[in-house]
Amino acid sequence: NIVAASNTISMNVSPNIVSSLNITSSANSVCSDDVVTFTAVPFNAGSQPGYRWMVNGQPVGADSSVYSSANLHNGDVVSAVMKSNLQCSAPLTHSNSVRMTVYQRPAVTLPPDTVIAGGSSVQLNPSANGQILTWQWTPATGLNDPAMPDPVASPVGNTTYHLLVMTADGCTASAK
Repeated sequence: NIVAASNTISMNVSPNIVSSLNITSSANSVCSDDVVTFTAVPFNAGSQPGYRWMVNGQPVGADSSVYSSANLHNGDVVSAVMKSNLQCSAPLTHSNSVRMTVYQRPAVTLPPDTVIAGGSSVQLNPSANGQILTWQWTPATGLNDPAMPDPVASPVGNTTYHLLVMTADGCTASAK
């Protein structure tokens, strides 16, 4: 038997790289139509990771580390998937999830402009939906109570009244 020795091969074996992804949000309790910005915070992602944002498991947004939306609904769950471009990293990393609480914004309308004679008064009768906590009329001049829903106005001249309403959740709406 003849034994032949072969050449020696040296190999550098890279360890498996564990990538992870955490997302943060600018807020998770908002009023409808508020813009919320989500930011991906990657770990061991390489120089150019890829991102896929998800709302309720459905893809949304662009391939970016930031996703913003003003169209979220109560109970929506936002998450992301990242693909690292490092060698020996797992192909996809799922993020944590952010469950959104979205409060309905109230709606308020005022009747059409009203003209009254000098020295007269008129009761302001707005229409509002939602559970209104506060009413604030401005200017207060000429109103019997600027914090009630339907004050009596006795203006001394041409006056445009503005109304700002707020719900217990802090959502606001205005009209003039």
